Amino acid sequence: MRVFLLVNPSLSGFRQKVFGHLLSSDGIEIVGGLIDTRPRASGWKKIKRELKRGRGGFVFVQVLGKLFGRSRDDSVDAATFFAGSSARFLACDDFRSEEAISFARECRPDVVFRSAFGIIREPWLSMSPLGVLSYHHGDLREVRGQPVGFWEVYRGLSEMGVTVQRLNERLDAGAIIREMSVPIGLGDSWSTVYERAYAVSDRLAIEAMTLLSDDSQAGVYLSDDDMGKVYTTPNLRQWLTMHLRVLGRRIKVWMGGSRDANERARGVHS
Repeated sequence: MRVFLLVNPSLSGFRQKVFGHLLSSDGIEIVGGLIDTRPRASGWKKIKRELKRGRGGFVFVQVLGKLFGRSRDDSVDAATFFAGSSARFLACDDFRSEEAISFARECRPDVVFRSAFGIIREPWLSMSPLGVLSYHHGDLREVRGQPVGFWEVYRGLSEMGVTVQRLNERLDAGAIIREMSVPIGLGDSWSTVYERAYAVSDRLAIEAMTLLSDDSQAGVYLSDDDMGKVYTTPNLRQWLTMHLRVLGRRIKVWMGGSRDANERARGVHS
C-alpha cells in the first residue's frame, strides 16, 4: 500500500511511534508527504480568540500550564525524522495550492494519512482510491470534537474510544475503519486518560491500513442518531467543574465507596 502523509513540522512522541510502525511494515510504503509550514498562532492570540467565544479562561490556564509546567517535550523535527526514508516531502504553507496537489498526485498514493493537519476538504478527500485516514481520540458515538479525553472525564464515562476513520466532508462523521476502547477509572484525571489513550493506540493506524488492503470497502458509517454530540473547548467554569468531579470520585474511592473503582483502568479493549 502506497501512503502519502500530511504532517506538522514537529512530530510528537505518539506520532513518531505511529510513523515508525508504517516505516517498518513490509506491506506499506510511505511514498511522500506534505509538511505544513503555516504560521502557528501564539498563545496570546489563542487566548484572545477564545475570549471572544467565552472560553478564554480555559485557554489561559492551559497556556500557563505549558509555560510553568514540567511537561516533557519529546517532539522531533519531521524532516529529520523522515530523512532516512526514500519518501519525498514538500514543505508547504498552503496545502490547497496547485503545487501541493500536483505533488501529491505525482506520488500516486493508495491512501492519504492525515496527522494533526487541520480540516481536509476536496480535492484531498478523493485524492487516492482509499481516501484520507485520520485518528480521532474519542468515541464517535459519544464525543466528537475536542479536547481529547476532557469531556469523557467531565461526564464521568467509564471509557473513551479511539478511532481511525476515513474522512468525509462532515466533521468526525467518516467511516470507522478501526477502533478500540480505553477504560477510565473513577480516580483518573484528565491527564491520566489523555496519556493512556495515546499510549495504547499507536498501532491503530497500521491496523486500519492492513484492513483496507484486504477489503477496500471496509468501514462502518454511523447514522446521525448514532453519532455523539460535537464538543469544543470548555470554558473556565466547565474546567473547574471537571476537576471538582474528579476530586469527588477520588474521595469516594478513598472512602471505599467502590471496591473495584479503578479495576477498569487496567485493561484495554479493541
